[in-house]
Amino acid sequence: MPKYLYSSSFATFVFDDSFRVLLEEPFGELAIDYGAALSEGEWIKPEEQALKVHKEAVVVGFKKENKGLKMLSDSKTLLSIKEALRGRVFEIQSADVLLTKQLVKRSLSSDDIVIEASRGIRELEKDVNMLVKRLRGWYELYNPETSRSISDNEKFVAEILSKEKDELLAELKLTPEKSMGSNFQPHDLTPILQLATQASNMYKLKDEHKKYLSNLMTSMYPNLSAVASPIIAAELLASVGSLRRLAMMPSSTIQVLGAEKALFKHLRNKSVKPPKHGYLVNHPIMSKVPPEKRGRTARVLSDKISIACRIDFFKGEFRGEELMKSVEDAVLK
Repeated sequence: MPKYLYSSSFATFVFDDSFRVLLEEPFGELAIDYGAALSEGEWIKPEEQALKVHKEAVVVGFKKENKGLKMLSDSKTLLSIKEALRGRVFEIQSADVLLTKQLVKRSLSSDDIVIEASRGIRELEKDVNMLVKRLRGWYELYNPETSRSISDNEKFVAEILSKEKDELLAELKLTPEKSMGSNFQPHDLTPILQLATQASNMYKLKDEHKKYLSNLMTSMYPNLSAVASPIIAAELLASVGSLRRLAMMPSSTIQVLGAEKALFKHLRNKSVKPPKHGYLVNHPIMSKVPPEKRGRTARVLSDKISIACRIDFFKGEFRGEELMKSVEDAVLK
């Protein structure tokens, strides 16, 4: 007469041919570990122990390796087992819910934290840029000369919050009479400055998030951060989804990450030149080389970034400074 071995989310069972329980091996505190292994088709210790006693048992369910045992996964047998465990439905459901929550929790990696932090900074930048665009349009009704003389958005916000109109115009060697702006009443100016305060707070928040992300990247991916710089490293990682994918990419692909639109234009129309760099254009070393050398610099940089990714992925020793020095030696001398 056949016997059946079956593992639920909280115990391993052996049933006889009438689906009466002959053996039960509860998972106890190891339920999450065993549940995770079962979901991957792995063997677990309670199953191996049960098979020592009931060697002729047919294994019900999926396994990556059958170990020479008879396997079965037909719906009729599974229904019979579920019927036999019907009195323990609540126990099974509770264990299933707990297992699912823990598996989801475990699936979250350090990559996911970096990706969300990087995307958060990107969204903050978009939002504050849109806010300052509206702020400039409004403020220029009052003081257009100052707005047009300060191209940097963050500096513009700081200036209009810290200085009066007369002082700002004096710096441009202008008097209020020569300004093209209107004379606002205090109650007209208040909402403009409130908007500027909001923008200022968003800049501070963005800086705090960048500091957090830089520390996170440096601690988790030291080699990649040392070569690419922490924020650019995070952008590269976020664009592909994981360190593993980035580590397996050719350096030529890393070089143009962030320039997908330009690359697609080139692929559609060969007369359009291909992009030489994407996120890497913002790397500090790019400001130290002339424009005509930036393509070559991006190639050298992406090659070392590729190496740094693999070192971090395989948990190798720190070689970030050495790799960055080799980039500088290749492009700055």
